[in-house]
Amino acid sequence: MTKTTKKATKKTSKAKKSIVKSTAAKSRLAAAAVRGCCTLIGEGPDEQHEGLTREECRLLAIKEDRNFQWVAGQCAQPS
Repeated sequence: MTKTTKKATKKTSKAKKSIVKSTAAKSRLAAAAVRGCCTLIGEGPDEQHEGLTREECRLLAIKEDRNFQWVAGQCAQPS
């Protein structure tokens, strides 16, 4: 392998890593921006909280020492 080929391969490798990192960051940001319905389950009656991100739901569940279920979108309304 020549020096030129090694440099080209190294540059291509760095470019691919950069694209993978930026794609992963964008998908995390997109996922973080999605708001949905958080249901806290466990001891006592279930509680629904609307308009939370999955991370906000997870933190609320930890704070209240309960398990959680999160779904994108609005909470179901009881009929």
